[in-house]
Amino acid sequence: MEKLNGKNNLTEITYIIAQYNVECIELEEFVSRLRSQVFEYIEKRKQESEEWEQASERDREDLIREFQKDALESLFTRPPNDRVLETLVFKAPQSVTVDDELLELFSGNIELYRFYVSNLGRASKVVQVPADSYYRKAWESLVELGLAKRGKDIPVKALLESLRLKDINEYFADRLDKKLTRKAQAIEFAAAQPDVWEVLSKHISFREMFQIVEPPGIDVTAIKECYEYAFAQAKLIRDTYVAGYRTLEWLQEAETNAYSGWEIQAENCCRFCSALNGERTQRILSKLPPFHIGCRCSIRPIYE
Repeated sequence: MEKLNGKNNLTEITYIIAQYNVECIELEEFVSRLRSQVFEYIEKRKQESEEWEQASERDREDLIREFQKDALESLFTRPPNDRVLETLVFKAPQSVTVDDELLELFSGNIELYRFYVSNLGRASKVVQVPADSYYRKAWESLVELGLAKRGKDIPVKALLESLRLKDINEYFADRLDKKLTRKAQAIEFAAAQPDVWEVLSKHISFREMFQIVEPPGIDVTAIKECYEYAFAQAKLIRDTYVAGYRTLEWLQEAETNAYSGWEIQAENCCRFCSALNGERTQRILSKLPPFHIGCRCSIRPIYE
C-alpha cells in the first residue's frame, strides 16, 4: 500500500479532484454536517447579540467574521487544520466545473497548473526570474502555453513598474533636469522616451522578465476558489488515509510481536479525539482510528 504523506501526493490528489470534479460522498456528508452546525451556531449568535440589530453593514461584516471563527472553534469533532476547515465550510465554489477549460491546457502537468494558479491575480506584476532560478522552466512553459509574457512582449509600463524609482532616475539621468520624486511620474516620463527599450536593455535582461497572463473569459477568482477547495478536499482525504495506514502498520506489527495492550495517540486533532489521547486498553478497539474525516489519530501496541 503506497503512503500518501508527501507534498507531491497532495498536489496530485488536488489535481485529480479538480480535473475530474471528483465527489467523495463520505467527505461531502461530513462537511455538510459541519456546515449545518456552524450556521446554526452563527444564527444563534446573531439572535443573542445586542449589537447585531443596530450594527452598520461594515460592523455586521466584522461580527460575522467573529461568529464564524467562534463557530469553527466550537465544533467538537472537526479536522484539525483551520484553513482547510474554513475553506470547506465557507468557501465552496459556485461551480466546480469553472476550471475545466483551463485544466485542459495543461495536459496533466500537475506542478505547472499549481504554479500557474498560485500566481493568478498578479497579472499586473512583472517578475524577474534568473536562468538559475528553480522556477525558470515553469515560467518558460507558461509562455509556450500563452499563459505568460516574456521580455519585450510585456507592456513597457509594466516593466517600468517593476523597477525602483531610484533605478528609473539612474537609467534616464542624462535627460533629466532634476530627479523624479513620484513613481507614477517617473513611469510616464520613461515610457514616453522614444528609445526606452534601448535604455532598458543596457540595465536589465529582457529574457529574465515574465508576467502572468490571465485567460480571457475566465473568472480568475472562481479558478482560485476551485483550486483551494480541491486542495482542502485533498488534504482531508490524504490525512485520513495516512492515519488509517499508520493504524494498519501497527496492527500488522502486533501480529508478529507479543504486546500487552493498545494506546490511542490523538494529539493535534479535535476535542473529541483529544479526550481519547493516551487511553489504554488490553483489547483492540471495535472503532479504530481515523475516528472521523481528516483525523490524525493512530493506535499503537504497548510492549511491557
